[in-house]
Amino acid sequence: MGGGFENLCNKYIEFGRSLIEFGRSLIEFGRAFVEFGRSLIEFGRSFVEFGRSFVEFGRSLIEFGRSLIEFGRAFLEFKQWLGWGKTQIIEQLQTCVYIVAFIRED
Repeated sequence: MGGGFENLCNKYIEFGRSLIEFGRSLIEFGRAFVEFGRSLIEFGRSFVEFGRSFVEFGRSLIEFGRSLIEFGRAFLEFKQWLGWGKTQIIEQLQTCVYIVAFIRED
């Protein structure tokens, strides 16, 4: 009868060792899962930063557009103040282009 009890104890010991090994595997899996989660969080943060960059770029474009509108309005007011017509503005621009071209040739 002693052999049967010893055999049973050895099976319990073997089962305990298997449980310990399984527990270690679960711990390793958990650590890998945590690392994967950290990588996902880092990716998420990068993605958020990328999105914020697009928002900032969009805001810059809006500001640039507003500046162009303001410039256009100021130019129209200046044109009206001078009393220039469309032809006179084109002539003035052509004169500027000719002067710049002439300066560049020298």
